[in-house]
Amino acid sequence: MTLELLRPAPLVLWKEPVGESTLALAIPAEPAVASNVNADLWIPTASLGVDLSAEEDEFGVRSGLFVAHCLERPQGGGICSVQGAFPCAPNEGFSITVLSLGTFGEIALGLAPPRAEAFPPGTLPPKDAAPAADGAVAVMPDMVGWTANEVGFLGDHGSCYMLSRQVGRNISKPWAVGDKIECGIDSVGGVYFTHNGKVVTELSTRWRLGLAYPTVTMRSAGARVELNFRGIEPKPLPRRPAATGAAAATGQPTLQLLAAFKQVSIPEKGQKPGPGVPLLERLFGRCSSLEMAR
Repeated sequence: MTLELLRPAPLVLWKEPVGESTLALAIPAEPAVASNVNADLWIPTASLGVDLSAEEDEFGVRSGLFVAHCLERPQGGGICSVQGAFPCAPNEGFSITVLSLGTFGEIALGLAPPRAEAFPPGTLPPKDAAPAADGAVAVMPDMVGWTANEVGFLGDHGSCYMLSRQVGRNISKPWAVGDKIECGIDSVGGVYFTHNGKVVTELSTRWRLGLAYPTVTMRSAGARVELNFRGIEPKPLPRRPAATGAAAATGQPTLQLLAAFKQVSIPEKGQKPGPGVPLLERLFGRCSSLEMAR
């Protein structure tokens, strides 16, 4: 009896003769080096007007890295954008490395609520299009940070925008090819940005989990960046509004339950600061009910 070990990426295939037949077993290939990379984050990533590709390791396993290329500005104006599937929680972040500035270096990264479903490259949905059945929000035509409920760091001038307003003066020099920019949330819920490893701004405002989806926008034709979403863990939170009927019976996100509890049970004058919903989400995940001791 002989045992033949074949290793075509991304599967390991074991073959063993049994009589006149051959018994074969295929299992997922393991990376050569142990890693905590979130390799599945390539699956539910929404993009608009971007040529997006997922990088793979030597075994063909996607590594949580992407290359996003803004070939041209979408027809009718607007921007090219990429958004991750899971929001940032405290002590999580993501980064980009600038591969090409394009025409004017108009590249930005930041945090935003879910922007839209994916559309074909180079197109925008009609302005009079009906809302999607699954509750997808409208596509935002602006750079991340220029709209309410968003925060962003823009590379053409090195400026930071939060809730559509610029925060102070420019926080860095304009980005250059090879620069690495990071955005994340610290342990107490504040947003920070780094430029080549140096913290350039820290915003003390506690950022809500539902507004913390990692977002990259580009408005210059030819702009190209490498995205790294490996620092964001998958979460049991729906990207879109919660399902109804039988699907909703499996339990609602803690975020929604706490919001409803606050609205119906606690008067405005009786509310006090707490640890913040993002922290509670990380501690408890999904739950099916909230009760108040009397």
